[in-house]
Order: sequence, then C-alpha cells, then structure tokens
Amino acid sequence: MVDLPRLNTASHLTLVTIRLWVHEHLRGQTPMTGWDAGLIAAGLPTPARRALDELLTMLALMPDMLSGILPVCAHRVGDSELGLLRMFAECTPGDSSSPTLMVTLPPTMARLAEQRCLAYARAMGEHVSAHQIRPAQRMDEMTLSSAGEPLPQRVH
Repeated sequence: MVDLPRLNTASHLTLVTIRLWVHEHLRGQTPMTGWDAGLIAAGLPTPARRALDELLTMLALMPDMLSGILPVCAHRVGDSELGLLRMFAECTPGDSSSPTLMVTLPPTMARLAEQRCLAYARAMGEHVSAHQIRPAQRMDEMTLSSAGEPLPQRVH
C-alpha cells in the first residue's frame, strides 16, 4: 500500500474519482451522482469523463476487476487501486504495448478499454498535469524509498 500524499495531483484525483464511482456502483445507483465533480472542477471535458465512466463500467462487468477499491476516506492506496493507476500511467498515445491490466481482458474489451483509457489519460495530461502541486512520479517511485527499499508502513 501507498500513502495518499505520495501521489501526484492527477493520480490522486483519478483515485478519488474511481472510489466515488465504485461506491455509487456498489450502492446500485446510477453512477452519475457527483462522482465526477472533481474532474469537472479540474476542467476535464465531457468526452474524457464519459471515457472514464465507460471504462469503469466495462471493468465492473469482469469478476473481481474492481474488487479491492477502498472507501473514499481511506488514507492508503490498495494494490488493486495501484494497478488501475498504473494502467493510466502506462496508457500513452503512440505506445504499441498494452497496459498490464488490459492484457487480462478479452481482446475486444481490451481494445475498447484501451481507447477509453487513452482518452482519459490524454485529457488528464492536458488539463490536470499542468496544475500539479508536486512533480509526477513513476508508479515504482511511489512505492520505494530513495534507497530502493519499500517505504515504511504507517499505522493509523
């Protein structure tokens, strides 16, 4: 697990949005009740927000794909959540390799999911990354200390 403060702004916003979306999904309500308010405030265009919604809807169709999503108020990032955040970090335009998480999906779903992931990641890069408080870190840098060892776990 990773502490939330170690995430950059775009990753933190994405994580909270995913948690809100899953929370609404598990409650059985249409996930359009404000889960994307932070994305709207960040200036993400409607197609990018729709792409994230469609991506999460596809992933929710797969058994256990969205399991491990922590409550919105959790101060840590779970392994499943880190996998989703890595998917967005790995999803870059012009890159021929598929994100790790996409490889586990059936081919047609993987292609559709990758399109949505690219649309969302591109919009995040254009609208949120320019306003980040701290520089972006690679996902492996978030989980390791400067000495390359796992970061100490904080007990709450």
